[in-house]
Amino acid sequence: MLEILGSERNRYLSATVAMPLVILSILQPDAFLFKVTAMLLLFWSAKEWSSLVSLFKIGSQLFTTITIAGFVILGLWVMPLLSHTAQYLVSAGMLSMLVLGTLPVVCAVFGMHGLLFCFQSGLFWLFMGAVIHAALAFSFIILRDSSIELMLALLLICWCNDTAAYLVGKHYGAWRITSLSPNKTWEGYLAGFFVLWPLIVWLFDQAPGTITTLFSPQLQANLGIIPLACLVACMTSGMQLVGDIFESALKRQADVKDSGVFLPGHGGLLDRLDSMFLVMPASSCLVLWNDFSWGLI
Repeated sequence: MLEILGSERNRYLSATVAMPLVILSILQPDAFLFKVTAMLLLFWSAKEWSSLVSLFKIGSQLFTTITIAGFVILGLWVMPLLSHTAQYLVSAGMLSMLVLGTLPVVCAVFGMHGLLFCFQSGLFWLFMGAVIHAALAFSFIILRDSSIELMLALLLICWCNDTAAYLVGKHYGAWRITSLSPNKTWEGYLAGFFVLWPLIVWLFDQAPGTITTLFSPQLQANLGIIPLACLVACMTSGMQLVGDIFESALKRQADVKDSGVFLPGHGGLLDRLDSMFLVMPASSCLVLWNDFSWGLI
């Protein structure tokens, strides 16, 4: 009992320290400082991913880390130099690869395990690590440059969903979603959804310039705020769940509980970024689509 309480205390203390630091880095008026902060965090995440992939012996851990770090640099410093149209096409391409790469997880949730064979391939995990880190790096820059308020709102959404799913799943979860991640339960997923729905309604209504920038005024008027917020909450919770289970599948292959010890009580940095694997790239793709579609008119 004392061990559980200690773990919970460490979790909350880590969050209390880490969250303000992340927010301050986003609020920095100099985008260069934000890029450097994001680069250092993603480099550390690449190191954690590489330590997990090293099990497959497809190359040294240093080689894997440098490879993924190279894609982080591409996402942070090179891709933002492209034209808006090229940025959208690159973003859509990476998002498509992420969807295809996580498809085995979606199938496993619904009891279809035929695609899980690809999880045995080290090259698959190396490729997905490169795509995930490049997509996260690129989406962080696109979202912050588009709107600091939007970036903060998306982080708030991810953190609230994570917290609700963790607390309810840990204390009340009974219906396991998939064997790939035994701690993920349907009760936790529903808790995240029912926390996000009113939060997103509030963001639509009271925080213009955040979630509203992802959708056209016509779509918001046609669907209405409450149904659209319900759809967004459902999809966001689902994407966070898939990202979480996807990283859990890699940890199961490596036979470890956490990706590292970056944050006491939370595990590694990857354990905090996994819920953003799809959410951030999908959001940045919507932002770029708005620019791209307006350019076609």
